[in-house]
Amino acid sequence: MSKWISVKEKLPENKEWVLVFCGNQPPPKFIYMAQKTDFEYSRLLNPSIKIPENYYAWFTKRSTELLTNAEVTHWMPLPNPPTEEKPNELIK
Repeated sequence: MSKWISVKEKLPENKEWVLVFCGNQPPPKFIYMAQKTDFEYSRLLNPSIKIPENYYAWFTKRSTELLTNAEVTHWMPLPNPPTEEKPNELIK
């Protein structure tokens, strides 16, 4: 499994779905599935959003939910989905 990557070290590609950890939020801390977006793409997803041009945002699967640079401290690639077991492998 992948390890958490600090946003200070590296950022994922734009529009890549990843897991993000919001370490700067007050407890409880949350992990979201989100995608980092640049200014232009953020405006396409949500025209009412007001963020500076040199800023990026994190959109969760619920595209109305927006996380900011200040909230997200770490990210990691999505894990591979589970492999499907064959029915005869389930009974032993």
